[in-house]
Amino acid sequence: MTDEKRLEKIEKQNEGILNRLRNGQAVAVSIHPHDVEWMIKQTKLVPMYEKAAGQMNEVLAQINAENLSLRDRVQELEKRCRYLNNELFSERTIKNEFQQGIEEQGKRIKELEHVLAFYADKKSYTEKVNDEWGASTAILVDRGMKARQILRGKQNA
Repeated sequence: MTDEKRLEKIEKQNEGILNRLRNGQAVAVSIHPHDVEWMIKQTKLVPMYEKAAGQMNEVLAQINAENLSLRDRVQELEKRCRYLNNELFSERTIKNEFQQGIEEQGKRIKELEHVLAFYADKKSYTEKVNDEWGASTAILVDRGMKARQILRGKQNA
């Protein structure tokens, strides 16, 4: 049984018990020991997911700040190109310099969007993957590595 189905089954049982209690009926509560173990296991995972979510928020904030900085840089390049067109270089020289800057920034933005998509994808938090310690999720296996690598790439450029 999948985790989702198990949770649905437990919720239905709980709803039935609550309805009987609201109607003043006596209720004998019985939960299968495997369901109790599963709920305890899920509860113990909450702090780990909360920590991962906090780390993800930090990474997203860094990526967002860099994205804003990149937008500012693109605006600077556009302004510079207009100036160079009017004052210094021929139309061909300006076009080449402007195009190169946009392509570099475009590649960088695509790289950042790719990493951001990984952290934003709900599957990264729910789909099971196997690593050297057993079943886990992609986000827990990654532990922010994609973000650190992409940020290091900017620092090394």
